[in-house]
Amino acid sequence: MNKIFIVTGIAAATAAGCATPPARLQAPVGPNPFVAKAPDPQGNLEVFSACMQQNPEGQSPGLEATMPGFSYYVRTGYSIYDSNGKLVRSVGSNSGSDLPPAPRIIALPPGTYRVEALASVRSGEWTMVPVVVEAGSTTKVHFDGHWAPPAHTPGSELVYSPAGYPLGWRANIAPGS
Repeated sequence: MNKIFIVTGIAAATAAGCATPPARLQAPVGPNPFVAKAPDPQGNLEVFSACMQQNPEGQSPGLEATMPGFSYYVRTGYSIYDSNGKLVRSVGSNSGSDLPPAPRIIALPPGTYRVEALASVRSGEWTMVPVVVEAGSTTKVHFDGHWAPPAHTPGSELVYSPAGYPLGWRANIAPGS
């Protein structure tokens, strides 16, 4: 029964994403301007996509009696496109016992990309965000709504989701601005 519910939930979220075009943001997310760059020709992208709670498949009989409420969490997958709209990479979901599981760090050549991810499992909100990847830096995009920028950060230095929460640092912010 749990398998059917999980598959149905994932299918519904996917169908909702396909039926409704993703919200497209114009302001690009970039790396944290206050973190020093490493001497690396590559850049990194870290995407905090939405998380879903799942129950383990193939539970042994009685496991639910010994471990009531046992479940694990899955960070949903996402897609990375180049500036021409060509798919660069599909990043599958990842799971872990942590809530939420740590996102994968993806190495990319410096450049401008677009990331499409599920921002909210409940609403089925798919969002496409332009991102800038710089050499020696990590660009972090927080689709899950759990990031809080440092206190007193001017709103002009951030990119916001259509729902109003901060997604990340606005690209090309000069330190000390």
